[in-house]
Amino acid sequence: MLFNLILKRILFIKFIVVGGINTVFGYGVYWGLLQLDFHFAIATFFSTVLGTIFNFFTTGRLVFKSKGSFYKFVFVYGFLYLISTGGIAFIHNFDISYEIAGLIIIIPRAVIAFLLNKNWVFR
Repeated sequence: MLFNLILKRILFIKFIVVGGINTVFGYGVYWGLLQLDFHFAIATFFSTVLGTIFNFFTTGRLVFKSKGSFYKFVFVYGFLYLISTGGIAFIHNFDISYEIAGLIIIIPRAVIAFLLNKNWVFR
């Protein structure tokens, strides 16, 4: 039982480390597109698409050691796109910049991504 608890924590720690790399990549695309005056929803869309491809390989191979289902992974990230876009728009209503709102939404998005990937995509 203790061994299983340790394994679960190691898995989550690996997810956080790899997720950090993925986040830097995805947020870098998002931020770069905002600096080029793209609308936040378009910047979110492109960062999600490029991030999905990048994340599928890093998360599947480095965290879960599984190929998983790319279609399920795309579905999860489509769902995360909707959460991100809605969350960023909501946060922006409080006079918070799109850049900061994008950073804030990363935390709940990471928790949802971990749970869906662990329990559905890479099971």
